[in-house]
Amino acid sequence: MQSNGNFAGTPNELFPIIEHEGVHVVDSRLIAEALGIEHHNFMETIRKHQNKTKEYFGQLLFETEVVNGHQGGGNPKKYALLTENQALFIATLSRNTDQVIEFKAKLVASFAVLRQDIAKLQEIWNEVREHLESQTEVQEGLVQIEKVLHLILTHQDRSMESMQKLAKENALLQEKQMRMQREVQTYKNETQALKEDMKVLKDSVKYLQQQQHKTEQLLYQTIEQVESLMKRFGIDAECFVYVLFSPMLGWHKIGWSETVGVRQQQLRTALKDLMFVLAIPTANREEAIALERALHNHFEHCRQGGTEYFILTDDDLYYLETLRQANQRQLELRGA
Repeated sequence: MQSNGNFAGTPNELFPIIEHEGVHVVDSRLIAEALGIEHHNFMETIRKHQNKTKEYFGQLLFETEVVNGHQGGGNPKKYALLTENQALFIATLSRNTDQVIEFKAKLVASFAVLRQDIAKLQEIWNEVREHLESQTEVQEGLVQIEKVLHLILTHQDRSMESMQKLAKENALLQEKQMRMQREVQTYKNETQALKEDMKVLKDSVKYLQQQQHKTEQLLYQTIEQVESLMKRFGIDAECFVYVLFSPMLGWHKIGWSETVGVRQQQLRTALKDLMFVLAIPTANREEAIALERALHNHFEHCRQGGTEYFILTDDDLYYLETLRQANQRQLELRGA
């Protein structure tokens, strides 16, 4: 299924969205072209983050095409079919240049047009259903025709031409009735399929709730381990600069907190949307505020608007972990 409609407020040239095995996807070759990068480089990025993409957004779909070579043979080339969430997640790994921003806008608009077209199809089906509800009127019409035929048979002065005409009308109505019956059966089949889809959705929600519970337990264990290490090594850390991650947005939040215990209570409330990454210990409130401001300036190039959210790379997270270890050693030396 492909949508060619225009979405209000967006350019006419949108991505062609296709349906593959019941899933709406977009071709990685088109994404690479829109981002202005070589397709093989884009595929390397997809493979590099394949596990994380699969963990949050489902199994990746890979296809192989054959491009004719100079010798008449074929060179197999792989490409990926990405869902909307998969494509947006991988796109967040690129810096927000004008071309990347244009791509994200066109991708979101393309899937919005698709959903708009699906809504139109639903409206058409609703009209068909209203016609199905008029089936009773068709039945009543058939009864009336049978009465008329009976009168024709009992009064032989009626002409054969009139009988033939009524017989044709009767056949047309019966054909219409059969067509409506087939539409009713199709509707029942689609209703059953929808019920099965709802069951799959409920199972998925249940699974996500279980995963959220596991993540919450892991977070509490991590915080308890941090507090245990502080007591063990005599670390006098009054404040922390923390890093959280939003899987839905693909952004990291950098902020500071008074104590681990206080922040633990706050994280319990925010856990539905944010995941704990690390906490950098500091000696006091002033050091925590200064470090937070320094990190905000350091990552200014990847800040999202005027917020405390940033798009961090693996190298950025390694830098933060190194900083955490250095601060922890300094606090250990102070406590020695």
